[in-house]
Amino acid sequence: MNKGNSNYEQDFIWQSLDEIWGAPGSHKHISVSALPEYLKEVEFNEIDDALKSHNGNVAAASRHLGIGRTRLIARMKVLGIKKGRQ
Repeated sequence: MNKGNSNYEQDFIWQSLDEIWGAPGSHKHISVSALPEYLKEVEFNEIDDALKSHNGNVAAASRHLGIGRTRLIARMKVLGIKKGRQ
């Protein structure tokens, strides 16, 4: 799957919101205060999975995720993910 466009990020965000609050018209409820932590967990898992899929190769993982290598490294720092994670 090619995730190298800005629409992917938007789709990912909307999909995440649908998972939290339910699709439009559903009656699923969740606290708004839980959103930042949930999104951080989702982002951590996506990056961790990409790194594992590419044997810790940050450049390959960044291509898979559709973001630049420098941006991926910055997000890894924020999320506490070590380089070379496999």
